[in-house]
Amino acid sequence: RDALRLAVGEACGNAAVHGAPNATMTVRCRQDGAEFVVEVENAGDFHPQGPATMPGPSAESGRGRALMEAL
Repeated sequence: RDALRLAVGEACGNAAVHGAPNATMTVRCRQDGAEFVVEVENAGDFHPQGPATMPGPSAESGRGRALMEAL
């Protein structure tokens, strides 16, 4: 549960920062067999390219995608 909360929090944070300003954020949850799937959506043009990588320890941001993938 803690890992899910952290991953969803990161996804919501990314949607708020990289999504369209003043847009509605949508969070959908569903069970798909043994998996629990969470989708977070906000209108915008953020489409990350390539695999997520963890930045260096002194970076102030940029860990969200790598953290979500790891969790």
